[in-house]
Amino acid sequence: MTKPPVRRVLAAVACAAAIAGTAACASGGDDSQDPVAQAPATTTPVVEALAPVAVGQKLTPGKATPDGVKRALASGDTILIAFLAEGPADDGAVRVSLGRVHGPGDVRKFVFDDSGDDAGDLVEALSVVETPTVAVVDGAGRVSSRWVGLVDAGMVRQAIADAEAD
Repeated sequence: MTKPPVRRVLAAVACAAAIAGTAACASGGDDSQDPVAQAPATTTPVVEALAPVAVGQKLTPGKATPDGVKRALASGDTILIAFLAEGPADDGAVRVSLGRVHGPGDVRKFVFDDSGDDAGDLVEALSVVETPTVAVVDGAGRVSSRWVGLVDAGMVRQAIADAEAD
């Protein structure tokens, strides 16, 4: 399974910040002379993140949700959302499986690359931390199924049928 590059960068930055904070605390000196201690503590988020949703919870679109996903949610379509990387065998197998999925109703497929750049706030909303990650969202906008790792076409077709039956 492949972790998105964005996540690796954020993890490295968080580790560096933690190490720097530990070193400042270990110095035992007066923090008033430390320029880092005087930096403002507030930050402004670049993108308004959606609250993570679990299976059974409603996926509410945010400002950064891709327009196609917003339209599909508004129209009550069943949605298949996948995050896949190029190269790894697991991701390739899931990509082939998803190509074989044709739902009985109106299933809209959205496949995003492992960077998540074109996925807007869906990376956070669906708690995507590695690929392959696949989710089925029913017509009411609830996440009805979610997988991390290998998934085959039969499993996805069954999840779509279940989502459309509800």
